[in-house]
Amino acid sequence: MTGALAGAATGASLDSTFDELRGLSAYINGRVDAAPDPLSTLAPGKLSGEGRRRLDLALELVRSHYESADRHATAMLFHAGYAFYGLMPAVGAYLVARRVSCLDPAHTAVSWGGGDDPGLAHVCGAFTALPDDPAAGDVGVSVVDGEAELRDRLHDELVRWSEPLVDALRERGPLGRRALQLGVADVVAGGLHWIGELTGDVERGEREGRAVISREGSLLRSTRARFEEHSAGSIVRRLYMRASCCLSYRLADGEYCMTCPLVDEGERATKVSAWLITLDA
Repeated sequence: MTGALAGAATGASLDSTFDELRGLSAYINGRVDAAPDPLSTLAPGKLSGEGRRRLDLALELVRSHYESADRHATAMLFHAGYAFYGLMPAVGAYLVARRVSCLDPAHTAVSWGGGDDPGLAHVCGAFTALPDDPAAGDVGVSVVDGEAELRDRLHDELVRWSEPLVDALRERGPLGRRALQLGVADVVAGGLHWIGELTGDVERGEREGRAVISREGSLLRSTRARFEEHSAGSIVRRLYMRASCCLSYRLADGEYCMTCPLVDEGERATKVSAWLITLDA
């Protein structure tokens, strides 16, 4: 089945899920679009040839936005931003509607200018669901028996989408493959936790995030990432501690994030407490 056929049959159904997600945050921005404009998007499955030139242009946009010539930091920030905007609609659809979008790199793309404005993920419209989904049986909708199988499908789609992106950025240097893979894992696990907060189901968001980073044999497996509880005053929050560094500390006036793996625990506690106190103000 082609992406266009699947999108024609199921697009309205998946777009309704994306509309719900945009209601949670403008930064969760997806659209069913089987053939996005190749001049305004960057497709993870088309990063060679002309796509490679456009990847270089996208990296240059990020360097311009941050006014930095640091190729390491800007490449990692591009990676984090592109993965976030490309994957959050799929991650959100899984968490709020138990739907796993088809993330075939040949039929997905991301529109993003490299700055602070929200990016837009384009997908073909096909998805996998559980038997009780209202769209079960529609053209372009695959059905699995239970939540374990649906979680497996999510993992496989995430890896399928991210592999060509990791390959392309690794070829452009200067980032290591493992750092890039962990960057994707952090985007997904942290995103699941964040959307869990937005929906009021932090427990499930954390549970699903932990399933991503603890999966045996997975490229997204991480033994360093973890979830922690922190408190200050009357505020208690669960936070996701990343396994990868975004390298923003290398930018002018940059600093280490409070969830960065390079931050020692004493400094982390100080940073987190200061942030929590602002929430209690």
